[in-house]
Amino acid sequence: MQSSTPLWDYTIQHAMDTAGIICRYVSTPTRYASGRHRHPGIGIVYCVKGSGVFTLGDQILPYSEGTLVYFDSEVPHQVRMETPYDRWDVCIRPETAARLLRSELFQDTARQFLPRTFGSRVFYVPPSERARLDNLFRELAYEAEHRREGFDLYVQCKLIELFILFRRLSGTVATVRGGRPGAMRINEILAYIDQQLPNNPSVEEIARALHYSPSHLYRIIRAATGKTPSQYIRERKIARAKHLLLESRLTVTSIGRAVGMPNVSYFCKTFRAETGCTPQEYRLRHGIRTAEEDLPCD
Repeated sequence: MQSSTPLWDYTIQHAMDTAGIICRYVSTPTRYASGRHRHPGIGIVYCVKGSGVFTLGDQILPYSEGTLVYFDSEVPHQVRMETPYDRWDVCIRPETAARLLRSELFQDTARQFLPRTFGSRVFYVPPSERARLDNLFRELAYEAEHRREGFDLYVQCKLIELFILFRRLSGTVATVRGGRPGAMRINEILAYIDQQLPNNPSVEEIARALHYSPSHLYRIIRAATGKTPSQYIRERKIARAKHLLLESRLTVTSIGRAVGMPNVSYFCKTFRAETGCTPQEYRLRHGIRTAEEDLPCD
């Protein structure tokens, strides 16, 4: 079960005190679960391959290939992946990012990306930008390891490039219909879907609530996730169910309701089709036994 007191990661604290920046590529050939932890710095986790959830504070975020989370690392966080997992892990001293604020040229760009002040961000990096982002992280990793002359200035330049990329990824995906000003970002669309999972929303209901046509919403979600809206919603329901099975003592019936599948037989059938096991078996595979009030799934 989830610890009430997240572990403070002194290994990362020591590395930050020594180098000021961590940038590393990590490949895990099996499913992966980190402990719930926290540490100093601005954190970046970028999923190159895999599918699971990223928990930040009390938020459960969809996390799969192309997802980048930019956050205050002192907020308790955890990754739980159900597949092999390749990622970039980056941690930067807040002062390093704050130095950019001293330059009038980059004040507006940098100011948007101080997570302690303006909140954490989730970016969905399109395939067209992934090679560029990967190269940027590789250069940062090389500099962090070798720390050659001009290291600090080089890191500043790479951060400026990263912030500009973030700003582009934060731009308009589609104009909100209905005459309202502004735009709906893809992360806001996906966050809305997550909030509505217990209500079992249809694609038409989501589109109507966000002032899109169903076909327009289909194109936006397909472009961002590679999945149809229905496929994405089903994936999020199963991801949320997995999290609740491992991190709560809720019954299977209650978890089904929480993810918008109040019919326990249908929930079990869908869960088994997606994972190869029933919800009860999933708990047992992870060493969790509960006083289950539900009858076993057929």
